[in-house]
Amino acid sequence: MTIRNAPLPSLIDMLREQHALKVDLPVTAENVRIDQEGNLVVSGAETVMDENGVTDPNGVYVCSDVFDDGLRDKVGIPRAYLRRMRNDAPDILAANVNGWLRGRIVRRPGQEPEVVRPKSDKRYLVRLFAGQGKPGVARALLSDRYGLIDNLDVAMAALEGIREAGVDVSGDDISGDLSDRKMYLKVRVPQIGVLAPTMLSGYRSPFRDAGVEEQRNHGWNLDRARQVAQAEGMTPEQEQLVYAGLEIRNSEVGDGAFTIVPVLTINVCKNGLNITAEALRRVHVGAKLDDGMIQWSSDTVKKSRDLIVAKTRDAVKSFLNEEFVQQIVDRITDQAVTPLEKPQETVEAISKQLAFTEAESRGILDHFMRGGQMTAGGVMQAVTSFSQTLADAERAHALDDAALQVLELAAK
Repeated sequence: MTIRNAPLPSLIDMLREQHALKVDLPVTAENVRIDQEGNLVVSGAETVMDENGVTDPNGVYVCSDVFDDGLRDKVGIPRAYLRRMRNDAPDILAANVNGWLRGRIVRRPGQEPEVVRPKSDKRYLVRLFAGQGKPGVARALLSDRYGLIDNLDVAMAALEGIREAGVDVSGDDISGDLSDRKMYLKVRVPQIGVLAPTMLSGYRSPFRDAGVEEQRNHGWNLDRARQVAQAEGMTPEQEQLVYAGLEIRNSEVGDGAFTIVPVLTINVCKNGLNITAEALRRVHVGAKLDDGMIQWSSDTVKKSRDLIVAKTRDAVKSFLNEEFVQQIVDRITDQAVTPLEKPQETVEAISKQLAFTEAESRGILDHFMRGGQMTAGGVMQAVTSFSQTLADAERAHALDDAALQVLELAAK
């Protein structure tokens, strides 16, 4: 249940579908075990009736990679060994995990049971998708102090905060990614921007090439961008507009805090620069959870929603104005104009330092050459354009977040 570069209606539809399947269950070691196929088995939990119907959380759940990350952290099994057991010997995985969680008791005839290893006394929060007659999905194994902020609530509250702040954005300017780990809701505001002719001097979109354009996820190309620009009354010089935006991020499975990141977008090629140093964030930490399936009260939901609305309003005031955009463009331009004497060596050295894969390094270099901007800014642009060709939303956003660091390294 993932989606990439989706228009807002498609993203909201999927969030609603997921919301209806969610089961959040505080558990102890007695409630969970791993079976011989490596699946999570939940037992001893009460059936619950809510607005989505009757839900029996007991049953079998296929473990996601995110759940395995939590299992590794909570039980203390090295990542590589857990993955090897998962792939090659799930029965050994079951013995390891169950042994650490549920302990070991030896019973001999005529003797008192001997506790060789006591069961874990810790409590956890298990996030699940109900299977509806089939095995469900074990999404995450988290601390029982994890504060839940759901993606659907975040998306709707953030959009409300933007409206309350008086920013008028159309549905075409909002898109999103949804992975097993995070939701990314990107809001572009073309009416708030500045010209950046120096920063973009000599740059051309790598997506002019039809073969490169086919790799792109959301379909923009240079001709289409120019048609839109002309329809909006833009001159060719205004193709060098850099405009404001926000990216709202949230993880329901413990992979990062609720965060609002300012994003600058280059008008023609739609490269996005994430200014992560300016991000507003809220860590998911809540009160300790009691036994039983979690059903949030309307008051709890309202307080969480109101906080997100307020934070989004604050972010709009801070980031969605020409002064902020100009300040960032000026800061970037000082480094972006630095010429590169050996661009291939520079790209390879930066890729190695930031642990980009060989394929990513080759792709960035290809986009750099196609972009035609033989400067530090050209390397930054190559990173943010290449990221748009990736199907993996997590990796694409990681590259976007690294773009300003790439610029700094290239300009040295």
